[in-house]
Amino acid sequence: MTGLLTSPLSSNTNAAKRFQLSQVTDSQLSTSPVCRICFAQNDDVNTKLIRPCNCKGSVAYIHNRCLLQWVTTTNKKVCEICTYPYEMITDGLKPMKEWKWPHALDDSWEDELDFRCSIAWLMFMSIIFFSVVRNGLSDLPNVIGSVIGNSTIWYKLWWLTFFLNGLYYGSIVLLVYDQWMFENSRFKFKNRDEADVLTARTTSTHSINDEKRLHNRLE
Repeated sequence: MTGLLTSPLSSNTNAAKRFQLSQVTDSQLSTSPVCRICFAQNDDVNTKLIRPCNCKGSVAYIHNRCLLQWVTTTNKKVCEICTYPYEMITDGLKPMKEWKWPHALDDSWEDELDFRCSIAWLMFMSIIFFSVVRNGLSDLPNVIGSVIGNSTIWYKLWWLTFFLNGLYYGSIVLLVYDQWMFENSRFKFKNRDEADVLTARTTSTHSINDEKRLHNRLE
């Protein structure tokens, strides 16, 4: 008889406990920050969430690896929401087995053509360089004259086109090199939360020092 009377009470108590536990769990899930790309929580030290920009609320935090994958894929180094530029810290190079070959800046045929022409320009510059090293700078007009003739106008026009092509394809080579180094390097993004804490500490220290100096002057 006693068991029959106590069993409903105990079941109600267990149900109440489960309900309270579910409420606590739901509240924790709603308040815990999540990555705005993979929607995972900050459950591991190795997957610590960071705030790399000025965004707030549910889109404020992101994993470093998720953001790096997004930046590498889109080649965009600013936040699309608040337009804040990500502050990237170099963390060394990747292992050589993970390196990628240089490639065009984009998949469009114009960038692919520029990439191939820049390689040809580098090969041409290498030939000119070794020719100058081997035969001297004085032999360069003879080499150019053997190709375009001895006309003064054509000679000046050749140097003009050489200079313009050097500016254009030289800039392409620098952009390709910058992209290649970026893809083969490891980066960490600066955490705005840590920067804000450091700024607050610095400001507090300066204010304390100012108060001490003012107090010493009054004495």
